[in-house]
Amino acid sequence: MDAKDNQTYPRNAISLESLHPAEPSPEVDSKKDSPVTSSASAPPTIVDVPVDDADTPGDADPTSEADAKLKRWARWALFVMAFFMGDVSDGLGPFLGVYLQEHGWAPGLRGSVQTVSGVATILATGPIGALIDATKYKRMMVAVCALFVGVSQGLNLLSTHPALVFLTQIVSAVAGTSMVPLLVALTLGICSDDKSKHSFRTLNGRNQAANHAGNMVSAGLAGLLGSHFGLSAVFYLVMAFCAATIGVVFLLPERAIDHRAARGGGPSPDDTGNREDMQERGRAETDGETARDISPPVESPMTSPKGKKERFTSKFTQRFKNRDPSKPSRSGFRGASILLKNKPLGVVAITIFLFHLGNAAILFLYGQVLVATGQGDPAGTTGLTVIIAQGTMIIMSFLTAWLAGRSGYWFAILISYAVLPIRAAVAGRVIKSWGVWPVQILDGVGAGIQGVAIPGLLAVMMAGTGRVNLAFGVVGGITRQTGASISHSLGGWIAQERGYSFALYILGIFPLFSLAIWVGFVKMLRPLIDKKPEEE
Repeated sequence: MDAKDNQTYPRNAISLESLHPAEPSPEVDSKKDSPVTSSASAPPTIVDVPVDDADTPGDADPTSEADAKLKRWARWALFVMAFFMGDVSDGLGPFLGVYLQEHGWAPGLRGSVQTVSGVATILATGPIGALIDATKYKRMMVAVCALFVGVSQGLNLLSTHPALVFLTQIVSAVAGTSMVPLLVALTLGICSDDKSKHSFRTLNGRNQAANHAGNMVSAGLAGLLGSHFGLSAVFYLVMAFCAATIGVVFLLPERAIDHRAARGGGPSPDDTGNREDMQERGRAETDGETARDISPPVESPMTSPKGKKERFTSKFTQRFKNRDPSKPSRSGFRGASILLKNKPLGVVAITIFLFHLGNAAILFLYGQVLVATGQGDPAGTTGLTVIIAQGTMIIMSFLTAWLAGRSGYWFAILISYAVLPIRAAVAGRVIKSWGVWPVQILDGVGAGIQGVAIPGLLAVMMAGTGRVNLAFGVVGGITRQTGASISHSLGGWIAQERGYSFALYILGIFPLFSLAIWVGFVKMLRPLIDKKPEEE
């Protein structure tokens, strides 16, 4: 049965003329038929029927109230989960480099750990994005990834043997990288049609702010605990945040997640046109297509033998003969091939790659050079760099969501590309304890904008395809991880051979190319990125 047929209609939807008793005809009057006025089943009059549901709060649709309450609870649960997820997605972050530095690792070898971890995430990010699009077990994926991160960091406390460190950091990086796409997918799955309050743009900005707040709090605690108890305390803190994430994710009601919307609309991955996911949650769609660009489902055949045969035939006919390229696929390779044919996505991917090629290693190198020159202690200085950046990112998350609603995502991304060369120049010039403030404020501006704008613009560009998370995995994940992994290795070896300042200056060159490409392709990108789709 169509979900629209299950929907409860208000009582004032009944024709008002049908609520009046029929006027007695002359024939009835001549026969002296007396009206029945004392019957318990007398027809209602117009005064007995409310014409506005707002006038009768006691008669509100309980299904709508329950659904609204469920959505409200889901939004808060996701907000809290995003807070704890911040430390999980980044793992040890810059503390790992300082920790390995204390154990005698050279800068080049420390950078190689990040490079190898990045290569692993490059290989895994695309399939992970396709899996997120296809699966309904997104909460379980969050829990499993958090468990992997926690166990990996715990093993590093046992030994810093290179083989163990490389292995655990590969596992931690792949699991941690999966957290942000999962957060974006769950945000899409619970966002509302209310464009001013609970739209994807608004909720994404709020959840990204919570994510940065979690990073800031964990960094502050890590700096405090690390200064008093040593860097090993940072490992225990990460494991605690992993445990909290696992606990909170199951407070998110499964029935509140619209898995079709979570992959950006479009038909279901199996192309059968069924509606089991909606029926399981007991939710009804509004009339017509919703604001999330969800296509109306195809009518399922009757559950007779003939109907089953028709359904079986229709399923495979749709999949293998008449397949629409815009429909989601179980194969990550099919999705990736379509993404590679999309020139605007390719341009976005190149600029993201160059941005992270220059940006990723700056924090790690700057924290290490401050410690090496005696400008701060390992835990306290490293924690301060993260706190400043994440605090700035919280503000920028809200500002970016606001700016995107007025000027679009293109201009916001332009700002993020423009501030990075300035950051690299300041980092290379000011090797002082107070230098962490301008360096990390600029980091917070650039990364804070990207954290909100990249998922947002990909959701706009891929709206209705059912491949939002695959696009985010390929464009926002693989290219980012490729640039970051090369950045760590390149920056580490340059710092080892030519010094930290020279390495920081070199890293500032790459975002200049991002800026030039972004401006050069403005006529192609801006109409696509700054359009205002219905789902947003």
